[in-house]
Amino acid sequence: MLKDLVSQARTPDRTNPPLARPALGRTALTIATGTLLSSGLGLVRIAVINAIFGQSAATGAFFAALKTPQALSDLLIGGAVSGALIPMLARYSQPTQRAELWRIIRGLLVLVVAVTALATVLLVLTAPAFVPALNGGFAPPERALTVRLVMALAPMVVGTGIVAVLTAALYAVQRAFVPALAGGLLHLGIITGAVLLAPRLGIAALAFGTLIGISAQILLLACALLPQFHVSAGGFAPLRWRSGSHHWRGGFHPAIGQIVRGYAPIAVGMLATLALQQVDQRLQSGTFDPATHQYGGPNVAALATATLLIQFPAGLVAAALAYAALPALAHAKEQPADFVHIVRRALGLGSALMVPVMLVYLLLGNQIVALLFARHAFTATDVARTALALRGYAPQLPALVVEQVLLAAFYARGQPHVPLITGLCA
Repeated sequence: MLKDLVSQARTPDRTNPPLARPALGRTALTIATGTLLSSGLGLVRIAVINAIFGQSAATGAFFAALKTPQALSDLLIGGAVSGALIPMLARYSQPTQRAELWRIIRGLLVLVVAVTALATVLLVLTAPAFVPALNGGFAPPERALTVRLVMALAPMVVGTGIVAVLTAALYAVQRAFVPALAGGLLHLGIITGAVLLAPRLGIAALAFGTLIGISAQILLLACALLPQFHVSAGGFAPLRWRSGSHHWRGGFHPAIGQIVRGYAPIAVGMLATLALQQVDQRLQSGTFDPATHQYGGPNVAALATATLLIQFPAGLVAAALAYAALPALAHAKEQPADFVHIVRRALGLGSALMVPVMLVYLLLGNQIVALLFARHAFTATDVARTALALRGYAPQLPALVVEQVLLAAFYARGQPHVPLITGLCA
């Protein structure tokens, strides 16, 4: 089968390719432009946090607290965006199918809000029991602060669920710029909270800023999506439960059931990833920093800063290419030549861009960190600590391109079990 696929790929259909090279490049460039603006605000966000709070115990507590609702959101819905939502929604993206697509989106929003609201309540109730164990290396005051921050951040689970559905819908209808840009509003909300509220609320200002940013994301995405269906805000009214050819038990479109079933194996892989993340978080909280004679906090903050620097090119190149190619791959899954052509094009372009970034990070890590963050409360020790983490993370960058593009390819072909198996083995 693989031999047949490769042989067909040698003579791709040039008469009606689903996404030609210029189209793939344009779509990826559109996403990359929005991501560049968003990631630029992300750098400003981390610079503001470091300038105001430094790499302190409180900063480490915030970054540790943020991971918990983020991980829960990824498990419930975030991992479904590329793996299940976009491929399915793309099948209904033709102009003649917009009414049907809108019914699917509305049903998804109802389901996601219900599930994430329940998860939010459970998170608030159980945080005092499990959060201290996840961050056992922190001193008792830091653990207590982390619990309070997790509870304050818990509503973001609902918000990020809504954002995920709206984002997938916009990608499915080839409106890529706004979703790529929307992430910047989250950063802008945190910046606003840090600058305006930190004098009165301290580190809790970052939690409130996070919720402000997610609310702004929802507003922007909804305003971009509704005109595609010629509906007003009233289009978000509750579904009318009725039977019919396009509805199933509970009034939902059959595609929603397919999305849920398609996401099930992805969720298993996400559970494994989530477990590893919790182990990683526990280890981070127990690392000793000889410069400050503290456990956890400064190192957690340094790793979070280095992670953002890695995510900048990862989002700009790897994620942009994967999201740009995914709708076309979903359409071309029955055309092996065009399918392989798109995958090869995305891999080649991504590798050519990411390898130089890796080398720059390895050779100029200290200078980059100092240029971006060395001001106010961010000390020379913080620079050295963060640069060390950055150099440790940098070698993964070329592999991220391969991973994201191949994930998109398997998801588009309806084979999520392959990434699941490889992920579990890894």
